[in-house]
Amino acid sequence: MTNAKILGAAMAVSGLIVIGSVITAVVLGHHAGGTTGPSSPLVMTTATTANANDLIGAEYPDCGTLGQQVVTYLNTGLPTSLDATIGNWRQAVLADANPASQALLVRQYGDQAIENCDSAEHASAAAVTSSELAAEAAAAAASSEVAAASSAAAASSAAAAAQAQLLAKEARECASVGGRWYANTGTCGIDYKDQYGDVGGYTINFDGAGDIAPLYPNSQADCTAPNVWHAETDVCVY
Repeated sequence: MTNAKILGAAMAVSGLIVIGSVITAVVLGHHAGGTTGPSSPLVMTTATTANANDLIGAEYPDCGTLGQQVVTYLNTGLPTSLDATIGNWRQAVLADANPASQALLVRQYGDQAIENCDSAEHASAAAVTSSELAAEAAAAAASSEVAAASSAAAASSAAAAAQAQLLAKEARECASVGGRWYANTGTCGIDYKDQYGDVGGYTINFDGAGDIAPLYPNSQADCTAPNVWHAETDVCVY
């Protein structure tokens, strides 16, 4: 995050700045007893001028740099480009006639800038982390969907291969008993002539393993003339 953006974030907080037992009311653009507007030279004695090294520690290096810039500006009014954003802070410092309390106020503002900057950095990092987690979750979901689709396709392919093998076996069984295989329906028909010389036919049943299954609970002993027993298929033709 650039210093310009961080400074904007740091200045966006209004309320109370508390340092030790000192409470200074700070509202953007206003300070108790002060005025707003361009900065003017600030006169401080060397002994009481706020030192950037006295500021609180920053969690992020750029926030520490920001705090130093704020202190420099409040002490000197430079660079004047900061008038638009924290000119009211400098006016508040100028309004205090006591050099010691001026220095304390400068440090307060510097600390406030660092704290607000760190908070902004935290929020930015959290947003990035949240975005990354969302992206990872979306990628994981997409990967899961692809895996599920691949698994379903593999299962479908395996089922189709098994069905093809079963039909191939039924076709071979059909041929072994002199039947006619109908590939479009996957059925086996047996043609025969009855006792009257008429051509008839029946369809063979298969079990789940592709073997011929008896059509009726008939036996050869029950199949008496003029009926004809088809031993290959265990069928009594009337």
